[in-house]
Amino acid sequence: MSTIEASVTIGRPIDIVFGFFADPRNETRWVEGCETSEKLTHGPIGVGTRFRQRGPRGEVEVEVTEFVPGKRWSFRVVDDAAPFATVGTQRFEGDDRGTRVTWSYQVAPKGALARIAAPVVRIMASRRHGSQLLLARDLLEQRSMRPPA
Repeated sequence: MSTIEASVTIGRPIDIVFGFFADPRNETRWVEGCETSEKLTHGPIGVGTRFRQRGPRGEVEVEVTEFVPGKRWSFRVVDDAAPFATVGTQRFEGDDRGTRVTWSYQVAPKGALARIAAPVVRIMASRRHGSQLLLARDLLEQRSMRPPA
C-alpha cells in the first residue's frame, strides 16, 4: 500500500474551506480529470453519503466513511473493478493565516498488473495531488468565489 499526502494553507476561514472540500461535487472545479460528480444519496453529507464521479478513464463511486465538520472527512472508492483500492482523508486546521488542509490517501494495487504499475502511479499521483491542492487554494482565495455547492 502506498500513501500519498500533500498540504496547503488557504487564506480563508475553516468553515468555508471544509465546506468546499467535504463536498465531492466541487471536485469538478479542482481535481484534474473529474468531469462530473453527482450525489447519489439523500440528505446532508455525512457517513454513508455516496457520489458518482466520471472522468476520462470511466466512472467511480465514492462513499463518505467519516465526517467530522470543520476537522476531517474520509472516503473510500467503492469499485470492485478498479485496479487499486483507494481510501483517503482530508484534515483541516485553522489559524490566523487561514486553514491548513492535509489530504492523504492510501492506494493498494489489486492484481499483478497493478502491482507492477504501482511505483509509477504513486509518483504521478503525488505530483498531481500537490498541484490540485494549489488549484483549490487559488479558487478558494478568489474573494468573488460562489459559496460551496
